[in-house]
Amino acid sequence: MSKVKIIDIRYREPGCTSHPVILLNNFLKELKEPKALIRLNMEDIPLKVIEVLVDRYGYRISEVKEELGYAEVVISKT
Repeated sequence: MSKVKIIDIRYREPGCTSHPVILLNNFLKELKEPKALIRLNMEDIPLKVIEVLVDRYGYRISEVKEELGYAEVVISKT
């Protein structure tokens, strides 16, 4: 069974380098696993933006599960 890498970007630190879009982009640049789980607030990054970002790195959204106050997005290598 392959490993699933997890990134949790629900909590924002002050400053622009810790913006969820920047954090997600940096995570995707370094991602080597075929699957990953992203935890985020949907108000920070709309689903359409996530689709565009993950597609740029050869992934697609395979599952979206909304929890209490946040979402879990599973991405898979295309």
